[in-house]
Amino acid sequence: MQKNYIQNFINQFETRMFLNSFNDPFEGYYDIMDVEALVDYFLLNELSKNVDGYRLSAYLYKDRDSEDGRIVVGPAWDYNLGFGNADYYSGAVHTGWQMLVSIPNDSRQVPFWWKRLIQDAVFMNQVRCRFRELSDSFMHLDSLHNWIDANAALLNESQQRNFQQWPILSQYVWPNAFIGGSYPAELGYLKDFITSRLNWMSTTLSPACADVDWVTELAVETGGSSKTIPLSSVYTSAIQTDSITFVSEGQQLLFQQSGDSVTIFGPNNAGEFNFKAAAWFANAILDYSPNYVFRTDVTGISPADRVISRFELEQNYPNPFNGTTLIAVNLRAPSSIDLSIFDLNGQKVATLKN
Repeated sequence: MQKNYIQNFINQFETRMFLNSFNDPFEGYYDIMDVEALVDYFLLNELSKNVDGYRLSAYLYKDRDSEDGRIVVGPAWDYNLGFGNADYYSGAVHTGWQMLVSIPNDSRQVPFWWKRLIQDAVFMNQVRCRFRELSDSFMHLDSLHNWIDANAALLNESQQRNFQQWPILSQYVWPNAFIGGSYPAELGYLKDFITSRLNWMSTTLSPACADVDWVTELAVETGGSSKTIPLSSVYTSAIQTDSITFVSEGQQLLFQQSGDSVTIFGPNNAGEFNFKAAAWFANAILDYSPNYVFRTDVTGISPADRVISRFELEQNYPNPFNGTTLIAVNLRAPSSIDLSIFDLNGQKVATLKN
């Protein structure tokens, strides 16, 4: 039973990754895969240029649902063919993503969903943010070189005995890409490879990342069908963002932003509805908030308020369109309305009715 459960869970994940909606905020992979673990694993494998890191020596695990329940990639393992130590599959080439290296005539390929991940602007934004963070600590070049020097000193006596027993420093041993002839030369090659690799990654990941400090949990409670909340209840800071917009699961909610607040309109029935905030930069969504909840109880409002707040905004037709489209709006009673169109950045484009 447990084996079937895990197989079905993995099938569900890979099915999501196969679909065009793989990066949908609700139907995509964000809530079924631990994205932070994916980012760390990606950076470690790419720093090391590990030829086995994605396709062979890769673990996945899943905790029980009460302890998160998402799939986690890791722990990291098996780096003997990393850091320029392999002469095949571009393992000694310090440029390019190892994930994308062509592996012809080999049945053990990189799982397709890794390549889908780097097509996702949200994932790559998190990669840039995390790389910037780690570059100030663990992945700083000085830190890595100091770590190598400290461990080389610790192993200095034992490495002498090792190469006396197995004198291979001047010999090719599969699949080494470098034959140094001495222990210091081998250490120099390792440092040079890491230096070149970090320089390439720093250049490639140089665009600033959209870094939003989201509120981790938010439940909007209302006795009616709408409620206005301050944007400060959604995020506390936003770096490298053009705008913050909102999206709901199944498009069950409508959002109207004005200044530093947003009004959320729910359907005309009591219930619980999921929504997220989205951070935009350069005409692309680069980050999503955690899942938030809008709870409404329309039985708690007066009949007059219910008439005013109840309306239907139907899907435009045709969609997509060229030139013209029709948008149907149904009111339950004569009301004063302001029907406007906003672009994806939250800017008003036109007022249709006022």
